[in-house]
Amino acid sequence: MLSGKEGNSTDSRKYYLKRLRTYRSGAKAVGWRSRQSQEKRFEVISSLLDDGDKSILDAGCGAGDLHAYLKIHNPSIVEYVGVDAIPEMVEVAQKSNPSAVVRTTTIELVDGGCAWDCVVASGLFSMRLDDNVAYMDSVVRKMVSLARKKVIFNVLSADSATKDPSTFYYYGKDEVLDICKKYSSCVTAIDGYLGNDRTFFLKKNTEK
Repeated sequence: MLSGKEGNSTDSRKYYLKRLRTYRSGAKAVGWRSRQSQEKRFEVISSLLDDGDKSILDAGCGAGDLHAYLKIHNPSIVEYVGVDAIPEMVEVAQKSNPSAVVRTTTIELVDGGCAWDCVVASGLFSMRLDDNVAYMDSVVRKMVSLARKKVIFNVLSADSATKDPSTFYYYGKDEVLDICKKYSSCVTAIDGYLGNDRTFFLKKNTEK
């Protein structure tokens, strides 16, 4: 799933296009090890939403699998917009989720005048880049600017027992918290659901 500077990475594009050609759809097509591990991540995101959350922006939405999950588990979400930098992924997402709005673009290019109750990213920060920390900083800042209430995203954890550092980037907990606390005074890190993953939950400072 690509968005922003990550979407300009030739290696990242090649990686996801190869997965898409091999698996066509589903969790493995967007780089996850299994459907179960993908849905564990979705389960955490879902648990952080409430009935007051009506709209969601999914940054780096891939094949739109989160939309299908939320339709079942969070029916209060009535507006879903997904963005991804890979046209082929967007095409799959549109075919699989005809009721969703899915666009080929990057989160940096999303109109700053738009706003959603929640802005999420699942898998967006996984690929190794020239400067992962700077990329995350710029994207989290944009996510917060587009969210009315909350921001949720996951990362691969530096505590993972098995790693592929030539392909993926594994974030330290404090490394991510330092970024998040620049943009919100209410930040929670959630782990324990998978051995290689961590989710971060930011509330907008206007939300008590």
